[in-house]
Formats: sequence, structure tokens, C-alpha cells
Amino acid sequence: MSKILGGSAERINKYASSPEIQETSSCAYHVIEGQGKSVIQGKTMHWKKGDTFCIPAWHAYQHFADNTETAYLYRFDDKPMLKALGFYRTAGQD
Repeated sequence: MSKILGGSAERINKYASSPEIQETSSCAYHVIEGQGKSVIQGKTMHWKKGDTFCIPAWHAYQHFADNTETAYLYRFDDKPMLKALGFYRTAGQD
């Protein structure tokens, strides 16, 4: 387990969405399966299997899977480093 970089997987069922989040961590997503879109700071970006995209720190975002299949995304982030330094925050929490 790294103290600098984090990784996690996310599944979004067809017709479903992830919760909206705004955090001090920046991250990169890679689309393993499926297709959909992300709304990042009010701008819509469409993605499909094989795409990689980034979300800058403190940009609100939410992912939506298309109605064709479940989407699987893998995320790399700097959350462990920010937590270790005491700088990690999410909107709506102290």
C-alpha cells in the first residue's frame, strides 16, 4: 500500500450514476468496460472502454453509465498523500 498514490475500482450499473463528489484529491480514471459520461464542473465528457481521463482537484464530478451495459472504471489518485499531510477534504465535510 502506497503512502503517495491510491487506486480503486468503481462499478456503475447501466442506467445508474455515482454520487457527485468534490474533493481536494486529483485523479485519473481508466475505463475497463462499458461506456458513459462524466459531468465535471458542469461540463459533460463522454467515455468508452479504453479511454483514460483526469479530474483536477476540487472539481465537482459525477459519472453516469449508458443504458447498454455496466461500466467498470479504475481510479488512480493522490488521496493517501493528501490524507497523510492532513490536506484531504471533501465538500460538505469538515
